[in-house]
Amino acid sequence: MMMQIIAVSFLAVSPQTRVEKDLADFKAICLWEGRGLIKYNAYNKREDARGPAQIRPGYLQDANEWRVRMGLKAYSHTDMHCYGKAFHTARAYWARYGLKTTQERARGHCGGPDGPEQDCTLEYWEGVKGYL
Repeated sequence: MMMQIIAVSFLAVSPQTRVEKDLADFKAICLWEGRGLIKYNAYNKREDARGPAQIRPGYLQDANEWRVRMGLKAYSHTDMHCYGKAFHTARAYWARYGLKTTQERARGHCGGPDGPEQDCTLEYWEGVKGYL
């Protein structure tokens, strides 16, 4: 019986489960940004936001600083049109700022590191939540 409990506990924190949650969170953000579509080539000139997650230069810089500290490659802003690279950028940003819950991630994506504490990010969170 003890082995079954250990096995269940291990599955609850397995890296695969973590990646699946991260992918689901990222996809919901992309769907909200694309109003129901994943728009790989999206570009918002006014905000210089690129790709399906509409990643802005400051967000990318923060994520790249964390990636380089971890021994990983930095990405370019045009790389944000690639879903995989944008996903890894978001994960780096979430790790850098300790954004763990889906709500923290969505609100941080919208409002920066302090986004989860800003009332102005609540509407963004409501939109993302609709795609989970």
